[in-house]
Amino acid sequence: MQLEQLVQTRSSGIRGLKARVVLPRLNKWAREKSDRKHERYVVRGQENLEQIEGPALWIPKHESWMDMHTLSALWDKMGTPLINGVSRSDYFPNSPIKSFLTSLLMRQTLFLEVERVGMSDASEKEKEKMQARNRKQAKRIQQYYQKGIHMAVLPEGTTKTDGRIAKIKSLAYNVSHVTIDGKTYVVPCVPVGNTIDFMASNKPSVFFNIGVPFYYQKVSDDVKGDIATFASTVKNAFMDLNTVTISQLGGVYLRKLAMSKKEFMQIGPFEETIEQQAKKLNDAGYKVDPFLLDTSGRTYQVLGFYNKAIKIGYINRNGQLNRTKILSTPNSRDFKQENMLLYCANRLFGIAEERKEVDRILKTHLL
Repeated sequence: MQLEQLVQTRSSGIRGLKARVVLPRLNKWAREKSDRKHERYVVRGQENLEQIEGPALWIPKHESWMDMHTLSALWDKMGTPLINGVSRSDYFPNSPIKSFLTSLLMRQTLFLEVERVGMSDASEKEKEKMQARNRKQAKRIQQYYQKGIHMAVLPEGTTKTDGRIAKIKSLAYNVSHVTIDGKTYVVPCVPVGNTIDFMASNKPSVFFNIGVPFYYQKVSDDVKGDIATFASTVKNAFMDLNTVTISQLGGVYLRKLAMSKKEFMQIGPFEETIEQQAKKLNDAGYKVDPFLLDTSGRTYQVLGFYNKAIKIGYINRNGQLNRTKILSTPNSRDFKQENMLLYCANRLFGIAEERKEVDRILKTHLL
């Protein structure tokens, strides 16, 4: 049963204050901050918003700590609904200076915090307390849904990955449906591809692809099996909604160039490879940065990537490869900072591992 049938009056009190005052002002601040750091915002799939009635669960790909700022552009396209995020309990800083504003603006108006019981080293007694707090928050989420409030969850829970789409945790599953008086109610689950073009020119671009809403359906009496099916649905959606960028294709190119023991990167073969791969991926139905499908835009992106690769130290000004840096595989949680190139390439490598068509296209490679 769909939850919009039980939606009551809209929120009042501090949650209503959020709709009227806090969210618009925070969104303006976030957009201004993000606009200074990013070159383009590209939002696609807005037609899928027409399928949504009542409150929804928004499930964006987690890409960066800047998501809080960049997602403000998406919120505008959504029609600025009343929305709450669900975050881990230690997400926001607790410094004395920020604690008051953090508590007031974030924990009390914009986010609900949940405990990561499965990842905690706490004692069994403390874990029981954490689970009790989570049950209390689950009840609040149910109440928010009934008041027409949307929820948002970044289901991977972390950006500390090697660039591949990370394992989808159970939180999104847990808030995709609620049980009220013994009946299960579902809300539209809206996957959102969120891709940042980290190695394009001086400022990265941000791409959002809004997916087709889906509803939770019970497929197994085994809860773990049910969660696994839901997680697989979200992960597959993220693969479909990824935007292929110059950072990803360029990362794959430089990585393969270094592995083939080439000494130099040449602009001509590089741009021709990008042109062929972008066209084939677009023809196969994958989302591609529109700039890569246009001659002037592609040249701009290629040169921006080339200059960024020089700046970071993957190549020198003569195009000579730093093979040690390109082929390094960080073991730390700072993977993105230590090898941005491989981080970007791994998004496509990860998709290619599960999509044979992508793997074949990436082999269209002029070295």
